[in-house]
Amino acid sequence: MDDNRPHLVIIGGGITGLSAAFYAKKRLEAAGARARLTLLEPTQALGGKIHTLERDGFFIEKGPDSFLARKRPIIELTRDLGLMDELTGTNPQAKKTFIVRGGKLHRIPQGLSLGIPTEVWPFVQSGLISPAGKARAALDLLLPRRGESGDESLGDFFERRLGKEVLEQIAEPLLAGIYAGDLHALSLQATFPQFQAMEKRHRSLILGTLASKKAALADALELPEAVRHSTFLSYRRGLQTLVQGLVAALKDVELRTGEAAASVAPAAGGGIQVALADGGSLAADGVIVTTPTYEAGRLLAAHVPAAEALQRIEYVSVANIIMAFERSDIPFPLDASGFVVPRREKRTITACTWTSGQM
Repeated sequence: MDDNRPHLVIIGGGITGLSAAFYAKKRLEAAGARARLTLLEPTQALGGKIHTLERDGFFIEKGPDSFLARKRPIIELTRDLGLMDELTGTNPQAKKTFIVRGGKLHRIPQGLSLGIPTEVWPFVQSGLISPAGKARAALDLLLPRRGESGDESLGDFFERRLGKEVLEQIAEPLLAGIYAGDLHALSLQATFPQFQAMEKRHRSLILGTLASKKAALADALELPEAVRHSTFLSYRRGLQTLVQGLVAALKDVELRTGEAAASVAPAAGGGIQVALADGGSLAADGVIVTTPTYEAGRLLAAHVPAAEALQRIEYVSVANIIMAFERSDIPFPLDASGFVVPRREKRTITACTWTSGQM
């Protein structure tokens, strides 16, 4: 091995770290550059929160179970890994989603896109929103753009554009189900920057969503025909397919599981020194940190004062419970993706996905 090659160390072996290693390798090869890549992962498994378990004929997702089809980076990664034919979409027979209100399931109106109404009649007919709440949502078509630039919370944005009732009854349970957090504590730019862009370009969030649907149809032509109309996507054998594809593509990268970084600091003779938890160290010319923010803050705080702010970012704990039943024991058709639960219902559960009906 040529130890004089530049050395890039990636800390964290979740989907971000694996993707960073993949694209670093890809760009170095495209530039004809030679470098050594090392990835450190403190646990014995790669993939982070993604973990597909195959048991008793089921593919069980112990972490996330799908991704939004409109997220271009993961589609591009899927294409670059040659996994496009492995994509699977939502069941076309399970177009409905329910929301809990007053302890009962109510169908979410047709035409809602991540909580944004795009079809008038189904929204008007819905019993989920009061007449006053519907009128307030319609004001989005008339309200001006936000005067100031910069970020705001996802909750503040929805309340400003569509009103408090739509936020609490529909948008909050739908979007919180994706991010498992308080919408008033989630950054708009970090979660749905396209909403802010819609307001700037079209003034109205509803009009912007309608325009983006047309653009999404054009983008969907790049996808296999069977999944072009799906809101959520996965892979035939679960999201672990993506992890396996990345690992297979990183044969020239040193993947070191069971090894944790203790600190990252400038080296005395130049470059960067990565201290390991077992007492060893690595000399690096570049480092990419892809750990949770609190861990990144700890690794960098001694030499990067601004990194201390990373340790103040709040995380939430999520419990994922999977249950399997005989189909004959379910007395109703699985023609929906499941249901979500607004915070105001004061339930422990936030959502329930009917996986056999959804995918």
